[in-house]
Amino acid sequence: MIKKRYFAFLLILMILSVVLTSCKGGLTGSKKPEDVEEDVHSGTKGLVMNFARNLPPNKMFDTDALDIVVELENKGASDLKGNRCWLHLSGYDQSIFPNLWPGPYQCGALDARSIYNPDGGFDTKQFMSPPYGIFLPEGIDVLPQTFVVHGCYKYQTKARPIVCINPRLYDIRAATEACVVQDVAMGGGQGAPVAVTNVKVNMMKDKALFTITVSNSGTGTVLSEQTSLLGGVVHSCPVKLEYQDIDIVRYDVDIDSAGASLLSCSPELEGQNKIRLVNNQGKIVCTFAIYGDTAFTTPLRVDLYYNYLDSISKQVEIIKTPS
Repeated sequence: MIKKRYFAFLLILMILSVVLTSCKGGLTGSKKPEDVEEDVHSGTKGLVMNFARNLPPNKMFDTDALDIVVELENKGASDLKGNRCWLHLSGYDQSIFPNLWPGPYQCGALDARSIYNPDGGFDTKQFMSPPYGIFLPEGIDVLPQTFVVHGCYKYQTKARPIVCINPRLYDIRAATEACVVQDVAMGGGQGAPVAVTNVKVNMMKDKALFTITVSNSGTGTVLSEQTSLLGGVVHSCPVKLEYQDIDIVRYDVDIDSAGASLLSCSPELEGQNKIRLVNNQGKIVCTFAIYGDTAFTTPLRVDLYYNYLDSISKQVEIIKTPS
């Protein structure tokens, strides 16, 4: 009887050990809230579009229904809801597909990535042409058509580089300082296609000068936030764009600290804090008055505002149905 109890006791200990080990492993492998938050504000993606498998197909008959399904994901840190995101279809001959409406379509409610939704929002949109709605020209047996889906959306980048400020950098001091004034490299993005990639820090007596490098790190085109996302008029995405609409980013830079106050930022366009990206890159220069006697670290708040254009395409062979 004692042996049976002893073996039963050992068996219970073994089971408890396995359960506790598995729980410990699960907790170790899971992300902490602060880790997820850091992931949310990283990456260089915003709206991500993909054609659903075989929709449209590579080849189809002219008597078939055309069905184009686009999978939409928000892989960035800004919401895409309501009027903030629109889809447009182009690239095809509208006389051949007179029943295929090019849009615009709203993208739907695509939530930003968050600690509660680290994958971001997901939705699908459909462009359709009914059976027998394709009209091939006479004498054409096979005709390739390219379908291009454009995503036009409004987005924002929030960068918070931690900078060291030392009001007495050039004074002779014996005390150990809290930080070292140095440039801040920012790889990996901030959860948006336009990213702050570097901050150069220069101290000048009682002033701090920050040179902020802004880059288009995504796959699409940066547009002014004043462009229309609906198409159909001048200064609108995706096709009726002019020089003054492209590569324009509005910015807001500040330090939320009693130890610094903003004096000026440049450049300016049309009297506003805007930069034009050249070869997908631009620089913002801001000067702050610095107060106090000791070095300290503080977040530099850099907010960027813009519209963005991304596109995907697929070629489909339209085959005349044998009579």
